[in-house]
Amino acid sequence: MPVLPAEAERSATLHIQSVSRLTNLSVDTIRAWEKRYSAVKPKRGPTGQRRFSSDDVARLVLLKEAVDGGESISRVAALSTSRLRCLVQRERTVGDADDATILRLLRCVYTLDVAALADELASAGLSRPAVEFADDIIAPLMIEIGANARTRQEAMTWETILCSTVHSISSTISAKYAVSNQRPMIVFLTLFGEKHSLPPLLASFVAAEGGFRSFFAGTEVAPYNVESIAHALRAAALGIYVGMCTDDAIRLVREVRARVSGIPVFVGSQSARLCSALDATETLRAFAARLTRFAAR
Repeated sequence: MPVLPAEAERSATLHIQSVSRLTNLSVDTIRAWEKRYSAVKPKRGPTGQRRFSSDDVARLVLLKEAVDGGESISRVAALSTSRLRCLVQRERTVGDADDATILRLLRCVYTLDVAALADELASAGLSRPAVEFADDIIAPLMIEIGANARTRQEAMTWETILCSTVHSISSTISAKYAVSNQRPMIVFLTLFGEKHSLPPLLASFVAAEGGFRSFFAGTEVAPYNVESIAHALRAAALGIYVGMCTDDAIRLVREVRARVSGIPVFVGSQSARLCSALDATETLRAFAARLTRFAAR
C-alpha cells in the first residue's frame, strides 16, 4: 500500500486541491473519476464542497498507478480497494518480468533469430491471459520496434518478422484453451484496404479464452467472401478489425452486416470516429467484456 504524506494521515477532511497535490491527479480528473465511475465517494461539507478522507487519497493513489500501468479507469474503478491493491502489487511484480521478456524478444527480432523468437513468443503466450499477452507483450514490442528502427524499411522488416512469427505459433497458443467442437464459432478477419493481421488474430485468442471456437480468415477479405465463409463455418459471430479511418471502411463493414443479417458482427478499431460509426470496441478488454455478455445470451 502506498505510503501517504503525513498531511493525509492527519486529516480526514481534505479539500480537493490538497488531494490533487497529494495524488498528482488534476482536480478535473478527480471530479471526473468520481462522477463518471464512482471511483471514490467523498463526503460533502456544509457548503457542498468535497471532503476526502485518507482512505480516499490512498484509493486514488492506487487508481492512478493502475491507470498509469495501462488499466482503464472504467475497469479498475469498480474494484474494491483491497482488490485494487492486489492488482497494483501484482502489476509491479509482473511488470518487471514483462520488461525482461520484451528485451529478450527484441533481441531476437533485431538479430532476425526467428526460431528463438517463436520459442519466446510461445512461452509468453502460453503463460499469460490473452489480453495480457496482447497488451503487455505484443503492443510494447510494436512500439519499441517503431521507436528503434533507423529507417521505415527496417521497421517494416522487423514488424513483418514479428507478425509472421505470432501467426506461426497461433495454433500452439489456441490449443491451450481446448475448446470443444460443440462451442459456437467466431470468424475473425479484415476487409479490403486493411493489411494489419495481428489485431484480429489476438482477438481470436481472446475469443478462444472465452470458450468460443475461433477461426482467422485472413486480411483484405471481400464482403461476399465473408458471407460464404460465415455460412460455411456456421459462424455464431464475426470479428472484423478496421484500422483505416475511411468512409470506404465504414461502407464495407455495413455491407458485411447486410450480407450476414442475423449474425452479430463485432468490430474493433482504435479510431474514435470508426468506433462511433460502427459501434466498435477500442480495446481487447472491452471486446472480452462484450463476448462475455454475448455468451450469456
